[in-house]
Amino acid sequence: MLDYSIIGPFILPLALIFIIIYPFLLDRLTGIGKKHKPLICLTILIAAIITSIAGSIYAESPSGLAMTTIILFSTLTVSSMAVLLPHLIFREQLPGRIRTGTILISSLFQIPFLFAMSVHPESWPGGPAPVFADYLPGLGIFFDAIATYTGYSIFFIAGVTIGLCIEVAVVSVLVFGMARALAKEREQNCVEN
Repeated sequence: MLDYSIIGPFILPLALIFIIIYPFLLDRLTGIGKKHKPLICLTILIAAIITSIAGSIYAESPSGLAMTTIILFSTLTVSSMAVLLPHLIFREQLPGRIRTGTILISSLFQIPFLFAMSVHPESWPGGPAPVFADYLPGLGIFFDAIATYTGYSIFFIAGVTIGLCIEVAVVSVLVFGMARALAKEREQNCVEN
């Protein structure tokens, strides 16, 4: 039996370290077959989305530590793959340090999105019904409008997972775009000098 009074203070710092390091680990693991890297990454992303959705649907009943771990790991995989999406979509290699900085900054930006997903006001006694806006700061209002007409059950779980991927990917694309502009400006300055 785990004594949470001993390991409790270490859980949050370890989780934050894992959130920051995990995209780098996935980037290295998927870089094995560079020719097939986009296909490998897309497969990992789809598998993680399906696992997260299926696990969340199954977890409606009281779930154990194993199911909670699977859901958390698949959600982190979705978020971390979204951090790497710009590097796959644009297929443009940034210089080493700028690429590392881009992934690091995007990893840091996924923390508020993951935090928003982990706070569940509807699970509090007398709490409100679940709404997307509590989980997805950007797309939540739009998804709530759709769910009003379609119902919240499975659409809610799928929407939260896919919405997390979209929000993290959008932030990653913006960070990637700024890094690419910085790299081009730096390259032009080197050529002119």
